[in-house]
Amino acid sequence: MIPLLLAILASTIIGVIFKFFDNFGIDNFQAVTFNYLACLLVGSLLNRSYPFTADVLQSEWFTYDLFLGLLFIAGFNFAAIAFQKFGIALTSVMQRMSLIITVGVTIIYFHESAPWVKLAGIALAIMAIFLVNRKSGRIIPDDKPPRIYYFFPLFVLVISALIEIILFYVEYTGILQGEHRQFTTHGFGIAAVFGLAVLIPGYAIGKFRFKWKHLLAGFILGVPNYFSIYLITLMLKEGIEASVGFPILNVSVLLLSAILAWKAFDEHLSRANWAGILCSMLAIILIALSSQ
Repeated sequence: MIPLLLAILASTIIGVIFKFFDNFGIDNFQAVTFNYLACLLVGSLLNRSYPFTADVLQSEWFTYDLFLGLLFIAGFNFAAIAFQKFGIALTSVMQRMSLIITVGVTIIYFHESAPWVKLAGIALAIMAIFLVNRKSGRIIPDDKPPRIYYFFPLFVLVISALIEIILFYVEYTGILQGEHRQFTTHGFGIAAVFGLAVLIPGYAIGKFRFKWKHLLAGFILGVPNYFSIYLITLMLKEGIEASVGFPILNVSVLLLSAILAWKAFDEHLSRANWAGILCSMLAIILIALSSQ
């Protein structure tokens, strides 16, 4: 249970760091790409080894890492555009609603338990996601973006779910064989390669302008980001069902972020937001009880 609690803390810290990006004029794409480099560095230091060795490239889980790295960088880009076109509320809902796909896959395909207590908790978790993110009575913006952009929040949902399912699958099948740090490190390393493939030409043509603050912000973000994924793999290694761990993780991050926004950033919480906080607490209790 400790990895789950620490993963909740790390994921919440990531949200706080992103909140300061606008205040300091941080370029999201540059910072996130540098964040992946920081993740690669942190993992390499923990592993005490050069990251991309012949053994790693031939490992059974490396193919999954390639896909995971692509999902990391693609998910960020779709999320960034969705935040711009649809706002924080809708995009946050779609990110957290990934638990519907993840839980559905693990229960239906991998036959995880589905007692009524767990299902009731998951239903409350879904309700909490909508209520906590509800701002000014609306969750969809008044100004309609071009039709093509309506697919982007859906992409965010699917990519978030795929990342969770891959993390579950490599642990469930035993492919990792205890190499959790290596798997996490190389997933982020591959994301860094994809990011640099866009960033370096962008510098050459003047699309991006390098500033040290983007690099610093990326490295600050990289430490909790690395551990947020690594701790999830340890959570699954402990035997916590994905249909228990991921809903608790998503709703707990939502709960802590809302309370932190209220206490530390003086953000107003509506009655709907408070109802969502109550639903999230009840959801966590019910889902936790279902694993006893």
